[in-house]
Amino acid sequence: MTNKQQHQKLAANFKWVHTNPGYRVLASVIYRLFQFIGWCYWRLWRGVRIKNRDVLTPFRHTGIVLYGNHTQPVGDVFMPMIVTGAHRVDTLAAPANLGVPVIGKVVPMGALIVPSDFHQMPAFAKAIATRLNQHRAIMVYPEAHVWPYYTGIRPFSRATFHYPVAAKAPTFAVITTYQASRWRHHPAMTVFVDGPFFPDTTLRPAQQQEQLCQQVTDQLKIRARENNTTEYIHYEREASK
Repeated sequence: MTNKQQHQKLAANFKWVHTNPGYRVLASVIYRLFQFIGWCYWRLWRGVRIKNRDVLTPFRHTGIVLYGNHTQPVGDVFMPMIVTGAHRVDTLAAPANLGVPVIGKVVPMGALIVPSDFHQMPAFAKAIATRLNQHRAIMVYPEAHVWPYYTGIRPFSRATFHYPVAAKAPTFAVITTYQASRWRHHPAMTVFVDGPFFPDTTLRPAQQQEQLCQQVTDQLKIRARENNTTEYIHYEREASK
């Protein structure tokens, strides 16, 4: 799924980390408001179950990185907030989100916008390191596009595993799985949290990224294979012309 702002780019002076006290207070208030809305949406409206979240408890005062599947256009905005609870999370998001009416103005208060300009990458990487040093969680989806109700696991960019490797941050896998529901038209959903995963520090950094990516992907595939019991939308690869 895409939107009209899909190719929007960040301004040259875009800021990822704000130090203004007023902005930070407002961002905290809006974040908690969205977290409450997300809880109502996921727990009361959609009835989602979250399993194995206790694995995060020992790391509630530590910067962590989570990787998950991207299958709910609305829900995935809120899911990381519900999974991490009091552990504040910043989700990596595409610049297109800034163009969404009204919501786009507050997206940076709960997300880190991925730059489209290579020259902005050092500042972006510094922002992620800052958030991890502040003991926040970083949520990474495989790509900006949503595949609604997809039961497979799309590949992650190996480059996104640079962040936990560089920060030596505990890494977790988060997956939304789908089961047939007796009471709803849409499938029931169960979210699983697994980890922590750590790279082999005897390897070179690039190899650590590869190894960590493989660990997380393998775990997501295991959960997907064992816990997806219905296919609400069937996806097929387009035939080559």
